[in-house]
Amino acid sequence: MGSDSSGSELPLSGDVSPDFDRVWFDDWESLDAYMAEYLRSTNQKYRVRTSTPASTRNNKIRERAKWSETDLIPEDAGPYYKKYECTHAKDDRKRGKGKRTGHVVRSITHAKDDRKRGKGKRTGHVVRSTNCSAGIAATLMHDERAKRFRVKVTRSVYTHNHKVDPRIFERYASERRVDDEEVLGVVGDKRYITLADKKLTLKDVHNLVQRLKRERRPAATVEDRLEIVLRKFCRSRGNSATVFVDDNNIAQTITLQSQQMRRYFEAFPEVSRHAFDLLKAEYDLVSRGSCFYVVEQVQRVMYELKSPITSHIYHINKESYTCSCTFMRTRLLPCHHVMFLRRHLQKKNTIPVNHINPRWIIDSPANRPVDDSIDSDS
Repeated sequence: MGSDSSGSELPLSGDVSPDFDRVWFDDWESLDAYMAEYLRSTNQKYRVRTSTPASTRNNKIRERAKWSETDLIPEDAGPYYKKYECTHAKDDRKRGKGKRTGHVVRSITHAKDDRKRGKGKRTGHVVRSTNCSAGIAATLMHDERAKRFRVKVTRSVYTHNHKVDPRIFERYASERRVDDEEVLGVVGDKRYITLADKKLTLKDVHNLVQRLKRERRPAATVEDRLEIVLRKFCRSRGNSATVFVDDNNIAQTITLQSQQMRRYFEAFPEVSRHAFDLLKAEYDLVSRGSCFYVVEQVQRVMYELKSPITSHIYHINKESYTCSCTFMRTRLLPCHHVMFLRRHLQKKNTIPVNHINPRWIIDSPANRPVDDSIDSDS
């Protein structure tokens, strides 16, 4: 194993896996995606052993005699520390009471001792590899070069005390799963036939075949296909569909509303059409790639966006998503600078819907006209 700046450690013997080709990652999602591809290509299986929240780290910092706000870890960036270890890291624990004798040898070639819980009257019959010390540790820390918080691999051990090859990798339970719905359906039907207490008759076979044909046969008419779509949509929690019919019970209108749409409607029942047009114009600038800015974190919650073309600089507060541009100060709507930053930070939604000013809601009390009392003589 080659040396790196992350503090790698070497056990005495075992199969050696390739090193990481990088130690800095933008966030935890980037590290997890990199590790998933790395583990698949190297036939390894890791799991998260320890995870320390950022709030726990901040509480320890606040307990110091001297500390400042700049020392705190941003809690919205995920955990402060994670430790990933090999799936063979656990020790081999015997949970029997030693009342049955065995005759097979157990092979333990590990760094730690083999802890025995039984009374020594029963030996195992499977050769297991445990107490493997391979793994990595990653920490959320401030990157002086990037001037923002990033995830760094601070400790790594790439040497296992067991064999690492495709044959062993394919034996892991998570790799043996069958995800094909059609295959699972056929297996389920076979298990039903095998485990049912009822005596199987030829009529039962015919009924089963007809039921399987109905389930796998596509809908013949538009109405049947529409019913399938509606039922499938309504099976998702929170989704709803409404069918409006006339006096002859003929469907005239069908409306679909997902759970997310219902949540948005409860938060903003009716937003001004003018506000929608303004937001759409700002969103199109970001989605079509018509704008680009150099992003730099200047404070814990403050970001600076600089245009490489016009050299204009804009400052954005990440907590309130307020921008120093004229559009946001006058329109009270999220600008394309805020949307660009949210996309840069890989937020789930590009538009911060919770930060739209209530003045744009049609039924807002601020938008209700006030009737002034007028003297009849005037």
